[in-house]
Amino acid sequence: MRYLQLNLATRPIERVRTARRQVGWLLIGLLGVTMLHVGAFGWLGRAAADDAETPHSVDTSTLRDWSRQVDRLSAAADVQRARATATAVGLANQLVAWRTIPWMSIFAAVEEALPQRARLESVEPITEPGVDVRVVITAAARDPGPLQDLLVALEQHEGFVEVYPRQETQGIDGLYRIDPQARYLEPESGSEEQP
Repeated sequence: MRYLQLNLATRPIERVRTARRQVGWLLIGLLGVTMLHVGAFGWLGRAAADDAETPHSVDTSTLRDWSRQVDRLSAAADVQRARATATAVGLANQLVAWRTIPWMSIFAAVEEALPQRARLESVEPITEPGVDVRVVITAAARDPGPLQDLLVALEQHEGFVEVYPRQETQGIDGLYRIDPQARYLEPESGSEEQP
């Protein structure tokens, strides 16, 4: 068997010299690429500076035409004013519709259906053109039983149809709340009793 003889004094030095040469060539290559980049950026910057120094002239009639076009476009596209107008018209339509809602008969019908252990928190009408009034009722109670009784009473009441609960929650105050929505049917004018 033949053993390799290794001279520890010369062998590691040769490896270090090879590594140093490789790192040197790598650094020279990186320096060359960097110089190419610097030259390219300098050339591009000089070309942009030459373009910036050339004067552009626009006659005043063209400027006036552009100004008129901008004014016309800004007047036609006043988006904020259009949104505000649409909101105001929607609110006005809703107020007019709310004036035609039979509030007294709605509250009388809700009062008839409301169980004793439940309390009424809000009544919100939803009006749509050509459709009967939809009502969202918010009621609260200490336990869910009276709220279920309210749903059954609303379903059985002759003034309400299409009754369904939108949301049932329990608040941090410990009260259970339900938000049923129903379509209110206005009673016939001949069937109302005169006082």
